[in-house]
Amino acid sequence: MRIVKLDPSLLISQDRSFILKFSLLEHDLLHFFENKDYEHAHEHIDQFFRDCALQDLSSEVVLQSLIGLVGGLTNISFFTHLNIAHFLELRLAFIKFLSSQNLKIEDFRDILFDIVQTFFSYNDEPTRNVDFSRVSKQVALTAYYINMHRYERLRIDQIFATLNLDKKYTLTRFRAELGFSVTQYIRHVKMTEAKNLLLNTSMSIGKIAQILKFYDTANFSREFFKEYAVSPRKYRQLNRLV
Repeated sequence: MRIVKLDPSLLISQDRSFILKFSLLEHDLLHFFENKDYEHAHEHIDQFFRDCALQDLSSEVVLQSLIGLVGGLTNISFFTHLNIAHFLELRLAFIKFLSSQNLKIEDFRDILFDIVQTFFSYNDEPTRNVDFSRVSKQVALTAYYINMHRYERLRIDQIFATLNLDKKYTLTRFRAELGFSVTQYIRHVKMTEAKNLLLNTSMSIGKIAQILKFYDTANFSREFFKEYAVSPRKYRQLNRLV
């Protein structure tokens, strides 16, 4: 990777203004990443592009700003105990990609969104892994059943009837012990399998939606975006690029 030293005394006023505004945006994005708040991250990026003029900017300043953001997001992953290997691989992939590009200012917005969406998509994954040895029998049975029946249309009433569990009590214990609802866990299990199918098969998005028992492709895409802050199509494109 080429190392570029930017001499502040040689920067034009537009570049200095951009660096200041982007530094403030980066600070906010790191905060939102740590708190898994993609909605506000998206809003702040939109506001940044409304407030910041991009004409006459140095492409080198923009490139180094993006590389700095990638490094900052990776550093946050260390402090929040996420899957470090995934984030290191992601960092290396984005830096390699950015360093090989003849960056055009008009591509800046799309690349910035790709970086943020991809990092946020990795952010949620470890939070819903269940250690069956540390939860009650009712919660373990429910989670295990969902994992084993991810290709079925899962309904809460049907799950508890099959397992002969009290619905109200188990729902309460599930959220209390794991920190998220049964409905959220069902979506997470299906979305995790969806990621596997997107990356390891050539199935269309519509076919994946069908076999995972979503009502239609649009419904599947909405649920995937809720889980990973990126569309299924974009997730497949980005990770094939990586």
